[in-house]
Amino acid sequence: MISSRRLAVSAVALAVLGALLPACHGPGNGGFVFDWNIWGYKGNTAYNPDVVSALVNTISAQDPKPQYIMLQEVCSNQLAQLAAQLPEYSSASYLQHPLGKPNCQSFGNAMFFLGNADSVSYGLYPVNPNYEQRGYVCNVATVGGRSDIKACSTHLDLDASSSAQATYMRTTVAPHIAAGDYNITPGHSGTAALNDYRNNGWTEATSGAGELSTSSTTDGGSRRDYIWFRAPFTADLLARITPRAESDHHTYEGWSST
Repeated sequence: MISSRRLAVSAVALAVLGALLPACHGPGNGGFVFDWNIWGYKGNTAYNPDVVSALVNTISAQDPKPQYIMLQEVCSNQLAQLAAQLPEYSSASYLQHPLGKPNCQSFGNAMFFLGNADSVSYGLYPVNPNYEQRGYVCNVATVGGRSDIKACSTHLDLDASSSAQATYMRTTVAPHIAAGDYNITPGHSGTAALNDYRNNGWTEATSGAGELSTSSTTDGGSRRDYIWFRAPFTADLLARITPRAESDHHTYEGWSST
């Protein structure tokens, strides 16, 4: 299922780092990206009711607002609730995995952005053995004065196929901004594919960000979330991670310069 709608989402403030963050990039320049795997169908056992209220309650703390908010594992009902409550963002979603569960008929990737849904695209990775059929959703829009900026939210597989999927995102989908759950932890075979990002002009919103929380459902806090930029954007050195009780992933915010 694919949808485009007006949604609002949020990023999460971390007061202790607030004074250290880069100077405010104005809305519309692509400089502020937020990513969160929200674990919408929590632990694959029940619909997660906490995420929508967490997003709605925290967006008001952001000034300026993030240009892009990338979410993974989003349930269909969560998208509907966000659309009703927070209208200032446009969105695109690709809920490719059918659950048929109460309040979560399907789930997948979503992205929210300041501006119009000018050209939405989506797809599944060709190397895709996982039952969830991992994929991506993208939008091309006018950002920072350029009409061709492509940004994507993605969720890669858990096994060795994540390496091929990461390469496919970089070379075939080829956005200017890519963010999501890459499922590539330190020491994973897919780290070579991430080095290819770095060796081909991509920069990431700090090498220490995007770690998981330390709940029992994770592997002890190993990093697997990434925010990538390529020209005309260059990642700033600082990023921000905020632990969240609502998910097994931290929220992850990154900034870029143009």
